Amino acid sequence: MKTIVIVNPQAGNGRTEKIWPNIESALEKSIGSFEVLQTTCRGDATDLSRRILAVDTARIVAVGGDGHLNEVLNGFIENDLPVNPEARLSFVMTGTGCDFQRSLGISGKWQNAAAKLKDAKVRKIDVGKVTYTAADKTQKIRYFDNIASFGLSGAVDHCLEHSRLQDYLGGSPLFLWATIKTVFTHPNQSIRFRISDSEEADPGQAYSISSLMLEVGIRANTMKLPAQKLT
Repeated sequence: MKTIVIVNPQAGNGRTEKIWPNIESALEKSIGSFEVLQTTCRGDATDLSRRILAVDTARIVAVGGDGHLNEVLNGFIENDLPVNPEARLSFVMTGTGCDFQRSLGISGKWQNAAAKLKDAKVRKIDVGKVTYTAADKTQKIRYFDNIASFGLSGAVDHCLEHSRLQDYLGGSPLFLWATIKTVFTHPNQSIRFRISDSEEADPGQAYSISSLMLEVGIRANTMKLPAQKLT
């Protein structure tokens, strides 16, 4: 099985591009030879991974932040089915939060993730699906690996993306600043949602709440989507 590394050079406020030579060297020692593809805009990672898996079985290593990993994951699935059931997804997190990496008990340092790929065992993970109405009023579908949230968390991300402080702050300090600023400026919003595949709730019942934020996390073996192979 060939290995393809999809890199987001802009992850971590552009830090990934600067340290990529070091990451590339570490990956060569850990997993051997591989092909490298770099993204240039939002959505690239999904398109690249889907095109690869449509014609070949591959191990794809996502190098970037949580958003980049999510884009790669969405390239693995189409119409609730895996594009290539034998494909594998690996990752080296270089973004600001590295939440998914930490959720698996791996520290946020990219060196640890790269080293662990050498002896990584394949495991299956559940995948969640969210259907939502986008800002342009069109209906969208997004798959997620460990958690999906909207409201305050989305406003924080928007603040980060449009902040001029990106040139002066990075990582945790920038995220902390954006969070504090957004908490005091983002109002409660009316949210209407429906939960399916739930033992505790009526699948046909819609819920309405007023909240700053709503988070949906994955609990093992509750999703009917095909599990994805993770190394």
